[in-house]
Amino acid sequence: MNDISRRKFILSSTLAMAGSYLAWGNQPNAEYNAPLVRSKQIRLPDDVPPVIGAWFPQESEMHSEGYRKFIDAATEHSHYNIITTSMRNPNRQMVDQEVHDWFKEAAIYAKKNGIGLVLEVDPRHSVLAFKEKYPEEMQGRLWLKEFDLDNKSEILLTIRYDEYHNDAISASAVSDIQMVRVYCYKRGSGEIESGSVLDITDLSNFQKINERESSVIVKSGDKLNGNKICVVSHIKYDYPSVFSPHLIDFESEIIKQYSDLPLAGLMKDEWGFPACVDGNVNKNGYWYCPHLSKAYTKATEGRDLIRDSLLMFIGEEKHKDERQAVINQLMELYRLRNTEIDEAFYANTKNTFGSQTFVGTHATTFPYPGQNEFERNGLDWWTATRDYAQSDETTPYCCRTSMMKKFGGAVWYNQWYDSNIGSYEKLIWSYALAGGRMNFHILFPPTGSFADSGIALFHGNLIQADCRIRLLNFISDAPLDCPVAVIFGHACAMNWSSDHYDDVGMKLADEFWKNGFYTDLIPSSEIGSLRVDDDGYVCFGKQKYCAVILYHPEFEGPKTAAFFQNAISGKTFLSKIGDWTMDFYANPYNGDNALPAKMTKFSDISSCVETVITSLKKIGVQPQTKATITLPKWRDIIGDTSVALPSSGTSYLTDGTVICVSGENDPMGDAIQKTLKVYGHDVTFDAIGLASVRLTKDGELSAMAAGGLKTFKAPGMTIELQQRMDIALWKNSYGKWQGVLQSVEEDIIPESLTYITKNWLWLSMPLPLLS
Repeated sequence: MNDISRRKFILSSTLAMAGSYLAWGNQPNAEYNAPLVRSKQIRLPDDVPPVIGAWFPQESEMHSEGYRKFIDAATEHSHYNIITTSMRNPNRQMVDQEVHDWFKEAAIYAKKNGIGLVLEVDPRHSVLAFKEKYPEEMQGRLWLKEFDLDNKSEILLTIRYDEYHNDAISASAVSDIQMVRVYCYKRGSGEIESGSVLDITDLSNFQKINERESSVIVKSGDKLNGNKICVVSHIKYDYPSVFSPHLIDFESEIIKQYSDLPLAGLMKDEWGFPACVDGNVNKNGYWYCPHLSKAYTKATEGRDLIRDSLLMFIGEEKHKDERQAVINQLMELYRLRNTEIDEAFYANTKNTFGSQTFVGTHATTFPYPGQNEFERNGLDWWTATRDYAQSDETTPYCCRTSMMKKFGGAVWYNQWYDSNIGSYEKLIWSYALAGGRMNFHILFPPTGSFADSGIALFHGNLIQADCRIRLLNFISDAPLDCPVAVIFGHACAMNWSSDHYDDVGMKLADEFWKNGFYTDLIPSSEIGSLRVDDDGYVCFGKQKYCAVILYHPEFEGPKTAAFFQNAISGKTFLSKIGDWTMDFYANPYNGDNALPAKMTKFSDISSCVETVITSLKKIGVQPQTKATITLPKWRDIIGDTSVALPSSGTSYLTDGTVICVSGENDPMGDAIQKTLKVYGHDVTFDAIGLASVRLTKDGELSAMAAGGLKTFKAPGMTIELQQRMDIALWKNSYGKWQGVLQSVEEDIIPESLTYITKNWLWLSMPLPLLS
């Protein structure tokens, strides 16, 4: 379509409007009489990043043509190309034929209306069917409880499992509790005394009280020479085991079942082990099933996961290195297996529905890279492949931007929900400033019915405001320019025996953002995806970094050291915070000697930030709009805070595109009357909400976009309009000008624009839904 290489998606509008789009995009010298597209067409062309909304069909909708209410409203009153669709109905399973048939009708109907459904077929929607077919492959968990040993002949111990696990799809109900092992040992206030652990399971009698509670009677004897007892219980859930050997095949069968639907793609939302809200802070719980146990034994060359759970829980004198090593290996198994499942889903979706179909949504369950996500999925955010970087809720901006560099899409998407539409109206501008777009979740918690909460977003000016932002999708596929990268030790952050557990370097990244120097936060497990380009810069996707900080690299290995040795002779300023004394297996490792001698070492965050910013300014890197917003903890109970951009400001993409947004007061955007300095040249806008421009370094205009444009002046071009218009204009791959206009009603294209080109597409903005 233009000089930008974009992913193409098979959406429902393709067949209906292929003629006008293909003619408009692929004929280099044609001139057309405007307008080219009827005013009712409100969807973006298929080769432009889509606009995404969410729909969660409820039982009240799952009757003949019950899908019409939401789809009709989205058709007439939204600009959605794609609707990510997840059945949040515990009374039905996706494997049910009547569910398949209902979604087939819905997909056909949506496609006729120019919208593509992206459907979730996750096994968590069909737990009962999975359990019936594979009853021995349900998820389990080891639960360790420590008790004092007394001098009675029999000791009665009561075990109650009070943890609750649930996510948006599955309640993960506890179905059983069993005793698997009982240990006796000596322990003071610290670790277990070395060599004191005894297996006394044969002296213990188990009795189940209910699915969450049991009693264990330990008979006293000569063996009980310690002062502590630990009972290891096996908790089972109604949840498919992550390490089930049939899980991927089961999901593949469901995908095949739905292969006859005209879908735009499939989605998998927040996959992982059963969600644990408390993050298992005390680390007395460990995921377990026979197949995970077998994988663990293989990875650790013969060790026993049940026995090692005691070591990981409390620690044993003279075995600190063993404890650290097995924690690293267990957490790595979590990440690799969840990655394998997501990768298989991605491949199955593409193989079944075509390589151009959309794969959604996000891997971010708890939207912060902390202990809850460690336990949920091993923090696989960067390896759970999607077509675009996708996240949700309050996921830190530094993670959104870095995932975008990994996956390479033209924008990042963050699914947002709130009970107040006002937060949507502000965040769409903040997202745009940071190179992202919103995936419009329904209002939540809902004030009325679930179905009405989805349609509620179509009232007011939210959708019309976001139509202005979508103009950016035409003029650039470059990510937000983040000149700094913080690479945190992935294993170190997840190892609870480490002094830097649950520290991914967020405070460091935030300090740069607060100073206007945007920073990507990247786990060290992505070292293999980083490269040094021909100019000597460390790169991640399209991003060239002027500075890279290696943050707490404890437990890293030679691969990490080799990368920095290779990069030290280049142009990126390299530095480090934190000791590096052991490798992944907790063997002694002199990381300081392994790293380049020229690599700057910092002992604290403040000195690092000050020095790096000084070095950036010396080479001409200027700050962008400072992060002034604090994103709250998830639901105010999980994770630390992080910073975000305001709803007004100026930022830059890696291709030189300047983005200026103003949306602090009016939902449709505030006035922008300013002159920007771009490569030493003046560019002046009188616009509303959005003003964006890209010049070549020689000062030649190559693209612009503006909401409510009145006047625009740049080298070689002046646009003056009698009435304000939303406009995007760029040079295509043939060097010809090409443009987009949008408004509620189709109008005559002014002569001042047809003078530039007659190659215009007119997009109609949807009307708000009246109460």
